[in-house]
Amino acid sequence: VMVVARSLKAHASLVNQLQTRSMSRIYEAVVKGATPPAGTVEAAIDRNPRERKKMAVVAGGRAATSHYRLLQRLPGTSHIEVSLESGRTHQIRVHMTHIGYPVVGDALYGRGPVRQKGLPAAAVAAVNGFPRQALHARTLKLIHPGTGKECQFHAPLAEDMRDLIETLKASMSAAQS
Repeated sequence: VMVVARSLKAHASLVNQLQTRSMSRIYEAVVKGATPPAGTVEAAIDRNPRERKKMAVVAGGRAATSHYRLLQRLPGTSHIEVSLESGRTHQIRVHMTHIGYPVVGDALYGRGPVRQKGLPAAAVAAVNGFPRQALHARTLKLIHPGTGKECQFHAPLAEDMRDLIETLKASMSAAQS
């Protein structure tokens, strides 16, 4: 889900909603590792001082808060929901990597391939072969700049992410058989 302003007035309204945190965004992600059932990451984000193309948790950076909740535990991974209080560049990817649970398929922050260590081969292949970030903008809530009414938009999970989750579930069932 994405929003685009078609006028300066709309743009100003959307920026204000982001700044006052009245706009809400909810994402789904598949991350490496077994996350706790829920948590909050409060860590300032700014440019990585050593790698300028990356963002990082940096003392003195811009305040950023992400809340996550486990949707389902999968082999070697966790399917989570993430809501943002702030909107920093790469925030979810940076925060989840910072706490040790990088987003599957994230070439920039992902920390390399998943190792076999007791995981079904199908799960390892699915995670290591996923061609993009397993991150999906699911819900966006905002106040319409023109009408002042609350709007809520939803986007169904992309087919490739659904397939990844189903493959991981199937590998878990096959391993238990």
